[in-house]
Amino acid sequence: MTKEDVQRKIKEISCEKCGIEVFACIKEKEHYCLKKIKGTDKLRSSVLSRLGPTIASVFLAEDAEFESSDNIADNKRVLYEIAQSETYRPFAFLKAFKSVSAEYTENDKENFLGFLFRINHNDNFFWIYQHIYTMSRIDRSKNVLAVLSKNTYDIIEDDVIQIAPRIDLLVLDDSIITSKIDLLQKYFGFEQYIRDGAKKTIAMIQKMDIVIGLEKFIALESKSKLTNSKKILKASGSPVLQMDKRDFLASLKRHARYSQMFNVKDEHIEIHSQKDAAAFIKMLNDDIVRSDLTGQEYDSSSKSKLDPIS
Repeated sequence: MTKEDVQRKIKEISCEKCGIEVFACIKEKEHYCLKKIKGTDKLRSSVLSRLGPTIASVFLAEDAEFESSDNIADNKRVLYEIAQSETYRPFAFLKAFKSVSAEYTENDKENFLGFLFRINHNDNFFWIYQHIYTMSRIDRSKNVLAVLSKNTYDIIEDDVIQIAPRIDLLVLDDSIITSKIDLLQKYFGFEQYIRDGAKKTIAMIQKMDIVIGLEKFIALESKSKLTNSKKILKASGSPVLQMDKRDFLASLKRHARYSQMFNVKDEHIEIHSQKDAAAFIKMLNDDIVRSDLTGQEYDSSSKSKLDPIS
């Protein structure tokens, strides 16, 4: 979806006549489910009135920036759109919200991952997820909780939890929209999405039949940290992978820097190490840029200067 599509849909739903339903997101092992949270009309109205300004300032602002999830390696402060697919659909359980009859109880608190707010207008809706962090909970077993009523403090018998005006992610149609990629990685299996995307990029390189040493890309992607996998994922959108092999090799041989970075043998680029593989991915991502003002070349991913070509 384009930025305009996303904002139009959100505006249509989050109008003055919209309603709100409140659910608990429960996670038991790798299984997610919804449970209804009983609350008064006053509670729902108060939550909606606090989420409204956040929707407007974060998702509907004129200067709001939306990016494809393929570009998460850039680490920008933007809203990334992640399209749920057959291989990555962490919020599939939301589709069963109409049949949810179970209510959240005190017994669920250990598996309570966060709030899910369903914002709806007529038959249209989107979901807001707000994660429950430790600071949001006040446990009565560790503290004496008291409330002031008619100038007298009285003990609160139950735990207290804070609902903030914060929106950690938004689920609209089949898209997840968030700037908190770390949250998706830690709690909603996003690491597998990144690795699957990186493997598809490697398959594209293999299909192009342009390199010798494909196993170096596989080893690069397999490292425990996701840094390399994110860069390989980003490369899936490189125009280079859509080029004719002969045209690509001809362009590479003419390029002042790339012609010195890679050795071409029998119409294939030789990849001898993971360092070579990383350099190839940088090329696909067009990470080397030249300043028109100074003529200096930079690695745009690290903002570091490159040594002049001898």
